[in-house]
Amino acid sequence: MIEQHDIQPHLMTEQQARALRFIHLCLRGHWDPPAFELACQMVGDGPAGEALDWEYLCQFALKENIAPLIYYMVRYEDIVPVSIEERLQEVYVQSVLHNTLLFSELDRLLVDFLQAGIAIILLKGAALSKTVYEDIGIRPMVDLDLLVKRGDVDQTLQLLASHHYGFPTPEMHPGAKAEHENELLVYKPGQFPMIIEVHWTLFDSPHYQYNLPMAWFWETSLPIDSAICATPAAPQAGPAVRMLGPEAQLLHLCSHILLHHSRTPGLIVYDHKLHWLHDIAEVINHYQGQIDWDLLLAKAQAFDLVLPLQHVISRVVDEWSMPLPPGVLTRLQSLPSSPAEKRIFALMTGEYQPVAQHLWDDLTTIPHWRARLWYIWRHLFPSPAYMAYRYPIRHPRLLPLYYIHRWWVGLRSLF
Repeated sequence: MIEQHDIQPHLMTEQQARALRFIHLCLRGHWDPPAFELACQMVGDGPAGEALDWEYLCQFALKENIAPLIYYMVRYEDIVPVSIEERLQEVYVQSVLHNTLLFSELDRLLVDFLQAGIAIILLKGAALSKTVYEDIGIRPMVDLDLLVKRGDVDQTLQLLASHHYGFPTPEMHPGAKAEHENELLVYKPGQFPMIIEVHWTLFDSPHYQYNLPMAWFWETSLPIDSAICATPAAPQAGPAVRMLGPEAQLLHLCSHILLHHSRTPGLIVYDHKLHWLHDIAEVINHYQGQIDWDLLLAKAQAFDLVLPLQHVISRVVDEWSMPLPPGVLTRLQSLPSSPAEKRIFALMTGEYQPVAQHLWDDLTTIPHWRARLWYIWRHLFPSPAYMAYRYPIRHPRLLPLYYIHRWWVGLRSLF
């Protein structure tokens, strides 16, 4: 239940528990009207404050990034105290404005991407807000996540640089992230700062960067109508924009929760933003009857993504009473994961590791010795610009000593 997100059920007041139940029904009610009717019945005709802890509800909704969706559901219903509804409305309006700015920026960029022949897949909120949620404000976004082909990364970064985007921090070595990671973050300062994450693979592990067949994700992607854009500045850019197909979408969203945001035992799924889990429920509902579950399970096994799918889909089905085709959940739970996946999953969802241990674990997932040696070299001898950013070096002549300091700290962390 949702209670696991915040505090233990036995520490809750009855009003707090009812508030969480109300949130749950509102979220589910976005695609299941009877669930929202139950939420309304919880409030009833009496004084709202006697039924639910509204302040707790508001704080929880803000923390979990679901306040805009809660407002979207309760507006015009006259079931929430005016002061609470006004606070939720303020967050919704801010989300509309921020997302509008992001999509306006995307419009401008798409013109250049189209002219340069660079294909784009929108990821996460940028893809879901107008296709699955069908409202620009109810799915909050911080940045734009763009997936490009690996061969287009340099040209993409040059294009973004022409729009005044740059790296907020120096790289260890020029090109190091493009070779060993799955994304680069670029930032444009200004009155309304913009953040774009450029992806070429989907998961932050050398195992997936070397072994995940990105061609399948591109081949099964779907075109997004030009209506995804917030302004008519780039109506001709629509065909260049795509989103992941439903099977690839579920693989990415489930794995993103666990492989990017779990680093301590006990945090698996349960302590993450509720809107990420809600994304998955929305995708399953939106594509009901279209998801090829046989294909999804086969690809999860082939791509070493069985465990994220098992953890997340099971919880979504349990909490949202999400109907799946007969036998799918049983087949998913019985699907074996490979020894390689079990090892990678344990590394990426376990306790935060010392730097040296993390380096060693990454090395074991890189398949080629030459790539391993280059990976070690870049971590042992980062660029002077990176060292100056990372450490408070008071004089350039002290730089060699800081390399020794870096090695010592890494080794010491092991013990």
